[in-house]
Amino acid sequence: MVKQEFIVLFILGSASCFTPLPQYLANSPGLTFCYPDSKPDVLSLARLTVEVFGAEVSLAPNTFEGFRVAEPIFQAGVTFWNTYINGVAEIDVLTGMLSRVGKARLASPSLELNDLRTPPESSLLFSIVDDQSNAAVAMVELRLQQTDGKIPFTQPALDSIERFVASTFTDNNNNENTQIVRPYLSNLCVSPKFRRRGLGKQLCQLCEQIAAENWNYDEIFLHVVEDEDSPSAALKLYQHMGYERLDEDRKFTPGWEGGASSIGYFRKSLPPPPPTTNN
Repeated sequence: MVKQEFIVLFILGSASCFTPLPQYLANSPGLTFCYPDSKPDVLSLARLTVEVFGAEVSLAPNTFEGFRVAEPIFQAGVTFWNTYINGVAEIDVLTGMLSRVGKARLASPSLELNDLRTPPESSLLFSIVDDQSNAAVAMVELRLQQTDGKIPFTQPALDSIERFVASTFTDNNNNENTQIVRPYLSNLCVSPKFRRRGLGKQLCQLCEQIAAENWNYDEIFLHVVEDEDSPSAALKLYQHMGYERLDEDRKFTPGWEGGASSIGYFRKSLPPPPPTTNN
């Protein structure tokens, strides 16, 4: 892992140096809201994402019911993919983040969409940085995402491929929702050492404020793992903040991703932005 980070940093340039967001201050002393404004910054966030979420996929138990002959082939493919992705997960997440943010926004961070109303290069990445170590300890991503309930890949191009395959070979084809884009909150993660400080809630509030006040949207969407027997801290947070689970027919679950059946699709209505005052 150290060698991999050294190689990537050697290619990208100097170490990370986040740009503070002066209008947003973390409630915990010694922590600051920041933009990533360089590729090494984004690498730091990619590493945090992989550390918290992992990168493996699995097949659902009943994926090949009635067509068992294909199961060994797909299982071998999944095994190969997991072996591959565990070796290059950080680079995969890094390149995905960079493609979603875009060169222009990374070079000149901004909260605005700049009249952009399509998903490519709409992402905003935010981090909470420990002032002492200048290391990202929490992050979140806000972007525009189609509202068909699909769980996005790290690489945006793969989303189009999966949508095409699903519409061709399954009945997962929510045509009426495919072209609608709305704010989508994702990759909310907090380093284990900095949990139980309200950082996740602060990052959610930041995304909601930007989606409503800067982007002029009245709703926001997200995915989260659901486990009624042992609900996660993330699920409890989202429910406490007013996110509501959408009906099953709004979920994009083609069947080949084992964990997808336990992931819920949630929505929250956002209040209108406060009226502007003329001085």
